[in-house]
Amino acid sequence: MTMNVITPHSRRRAIAPSLSFAMCVLMLARASAASGATATTLPSEVRAALESHARQLDPITVGSTDVLTGEAPGQPRRERRTARHLTWQEGNLYCYSKDGRGEGRVNEFSFDGKLFYSGSGDGGLVTKTNPESSEPFVSADYFEMAGVSVPTTSRDLLARQASSMVLRRMSEPGGALLSVDAVTVEGHELLRVHMHVPNEVREAGLRTTKADVVRSVRTWSNKEEDINDEWKKILSIRAMPPVLVESFYLDPQLNYAVRRFERRYQDGTLLREYENSDFERLAGRDLWMPRKCLEHRYIILDHKRGVIISEKPVYTWTCEATLIVPGPITGVSFALEYTKPGTLVTDRSNPNAEKAYMIPRPTDLGDRRPWYRRPHVLFVILNVVVAGWLVVYYRRRQRLGQRK
Repeated sequence: MTMNVITPHSRRRAIAPSLSFAMCVLMLARASAASGATATTLPSEVRAALESHARQLDPITVGSTDVLTGEAPGQPRRERRTARHLTWQEGNLYCYSKDGRGEGRVNEFSFDGKLFYSGSGDGGLVTKTNPESSEPFVSADYFEMAGVSVPTTSRDLLARQASSMVLRRMSEPGGALLSVDAVTVEGHELLRVHMHVPNEVREAGLRTTKADVVRSVRTWSNKEEDINDEWKKILSIRAMPPVLVESFYLDPQLNYAVRRFERRYQDGTLLREYENSDFERLAGRDLWMPRKCLEHRYIILDHKRGVIISEKPVYTWTCEATLIVPGPITGVSFALEYTKPGTLVTDRSNPNAEKAYMIPRPTDLGDRRPWYRRPHVLFVILNVVVAGWLVVYYRRRQRLGQRK
């Protein structure tokens, strides 16, 4: 494994970004004066920096520890701890997660440039899928909060393309830049990028039919009450506002890395916010990544009550990056090839010819060990010996009884 040194940004390096920030503020002021309102275009320098983030991300490996704490109204406090590992290298992807309960359940996902792989981590289950016929399940929360994300969709994975979250959200259907302005938050001079985005949860609710709900609920319940409760939840989702407002706070001293994020309704109701801290600069790159992320969510989808918005955080998510390797790792495989006997393999690499099979156990292949070392032979021999000993024992007891 080859590792590059990660160095924290220094005050000396911050001088040039401060001058750049001043130029950005001047550009924004001129644009505002010309239009009579807040600037509604992203300065070219900022756009170039965000585009460079995506180009500079590969290769990188991040290991993290996540803690999700739930404080939903009327429910007991819950906590879930997860260890994660993600490698993005030469357009290939590997993700690993292990929850902190008991021995911990392991999940793996990878992309080797041709196929998606998902597995149970213990060698018991693995699936190979053609990326052109399915969507992957990639957990890249840390990268998305950092503002520069590894690919999480089939299209982006096939293109082997990372992305800036700011530019991605602006360019999505229904996304629209509202304003760009200079603000000061907790002593940091930041650039706030304000935009409209579609409410994706509401759109999913509009696509969900009553028949979909029935099929889904029937997998875990036969009660009509549960079906009605789930359908009420879908109706409450459909009643949500169609447009949300997102604000990204960029730090010019960190080459416009995302320091803070907010998501709200248009009336100002806060739904989600997160803050990044302890930034470190990747060696040889003009890219800063946070060591710590803290997220608060104020909205939940309750099974019986539908959409609930709380004034206090319903969920708090903390992430600490315990490992950041900004360089290639040797010896890593991006194809999950489980060889453990008994592993169930589902091969969907050909969408028209799905296959499922189990890796044979030694007894299925024909045991080539000497006959006297085979488990079933040893079992028979042991039983014969025990039975013989019992016969001898009882016969001796009978003889002793007859003598008396």
